[in-house]
Amino acid sequence: MAVFFLCGFSTVLNVILIPYLQSILDLQYTPIAFIQVSFYSAYFLFSPLAGYIFLKRTYLEGIRCGLFTGGLGALLIFAASTVSSFPLILLGIFVLGAGIAILQVTANPYTLLLGTSESASSRLTLAQSFTSVGTILAPFVGSICMLTHLCTPTETSHLISGSSLHLLYLVLALTWAAVLVSTYFLDLPVGKETTSRSDYYYQNETNPLKERFVLFGILGIGIATGVEVTIGSHLVKFLSDPEIADVSLSAAGKIMMLFWFGFFVGRVLGSRVLQNVPPENMLFRHALAGILFTAFTVIFSGYFAAISVLMLGLCISVMFPVIFSVVLEGCHSKKAAVSGFMCMANIGGALLPLTQGMLADRLGIHRSFVLPIAAFLYMVFYSLYLRNRAATLAPMSYR
Repeated sequence: MAVFFLCGFSTVLNVILIPYLQSILDLQYTPIAFIQVSFYSAYFLFSPLAGYIFLKRTYLEGIRCGLFTGGLGALLIFAASTVSSFPLILLGIFVLGAGIAILQVTANPYTLLLGTSESASSRLTLAQSFTSVGTILAPFVGSICMLTHLCTPTETSHLISGSSLHLLYLVLALTWAAVLVSTYFLDLPVGKETTSRSDYYYQNETNPLKERFVLFGILGIGIATGVEVTIGSHLVKFLSDPEIADVSLSAAGKIMMLFWFGFFVGRVLGSRVLQNVPPENMLFRHALAGILFTAFTVIFSGYFAAISVLMLGLCISVMFPVIFSVVLEGCHSKKAAVSGFMCMANIGGALLPLTQGMLADRLGIHRSFVLPIAAFLYMVFYSLYLRNRAATLAPMSYR
């Protein structure tokens, strides 16, 4: 569970780092989006590599590898902030993203193997709720350590090295190291996938990308990650806009905690609801709610728009774990390979923020939130596809 917490905390620190660096470097929305491009490009490059490597290795080995890499990335960001190097910060973010990508490839299927297939969606959603605990705390801690130190965009080097940014990432690197060391002292199952069903399909040269079911799931993972990241990346600036809440960046960073708290509540409650409700029905309801609240965000202004955008955390919460578990349970290929492709799809976390950044530079931050509507529309389509697939399969092996 500590692994999921670290992934959530480290990932959401990026969305606090974005307005911080954007303000002190006086950057527009498009160039600052390359923080997320660096982070999620690591997913794209390392996820298939990790999936391939851990086909024949244990998931526990993969978790340890991911913890080491993530700690190294946090250490690089610490070093970069000490010498005030923005390119080195981007490199550290890339390495940190690589570590989290390896953990996503290995820790998610590891969790699925620790129980029955019937409770897979519920179990992974519950595990992901610990990710949400990290995402709740990260805006608060990040706002205190970074956004409260903002002033005029001069003396950039002093602002980068003079804030608590370097200390924050030093503590984070040490935490990654502590969790890594603890895995050698705890009695943990190694977590190796059984080969009976998967080997049959591999012997018959079934490629995961040849399964339509897997392809739609990969696209769904990319969109789910993308909409989560793009909303989170632009939320601080959105809330601080004079037309919305008109608060300071530091206050907006703390208000953002409500977005991630909705994420947490959605995953905890979702893990219980999924024990009695089919995952495709849960996905359908959350997607419709997402369309509604995003429309409110774009159409209205003031506090109503602020409340609407914060409600999106609840709408997005179950999308990633539901899609991930449904695809892994229903695929006919090696789970490690499929998991690698799905984590590779997290490149959506780079593409959607970059696209919304371009829209924000042209239309303004408020109107740029029209982009998530398209993402929620795909989720409606995908949930209906899953519902149709469930009706044609007997038994429903992906549940």
